[in-house]
Amino acid sequence: MHQAIAPIAVRPWTLNGLSERLLVSHYEHHYGSAVRALNDVREELANLDVDGLVHRLGILKREELAAMGSVALHELYFGNLGGEGNKIPDPVGDVLGKHLGSVRAWRRGWKARFILRIVVPAALLVSATIVIGLRAWLD
Repeated sequence: MHQAIAPIAVRPWTLNGLSERLLVSHYEHHYGSAVRALNDVREELANLDVDGLVHRLGILKREELAAMGSVALHELYFGNLGGEGNKIPDPVGDVLGKHLGSVRAWRRGWKARFILRIVVPAALLVSATIVIGLRAWLD
């Protein structure tokens, strides 16, 4: 079954925070590549002589599954872009407020987790690399 590239679901120039160039490039290269890969795998599956090629069949089915996942995730991503940027819809805000105190508290928590899990380890890695480089240079 041939998978068609779905039209982009948003006008890229209307989004805040993402450049039109970045969005179109991601759509054409990553999503387009995923769809082309899926179609290539499906074409090879359709033409495969399964007698004696069970191993190749298994490989192709795994590749098809991975490509299907990539296509689906890209379609969900592009299909959910837009709206008012970082504005939380009222029903979601109500749930966050009920369970976490407020939308503001939820955002603070996510920012703190991002800093602790991404920024701090990256800074430590860069610092360690510099120290190792300096030690090697000084020796």
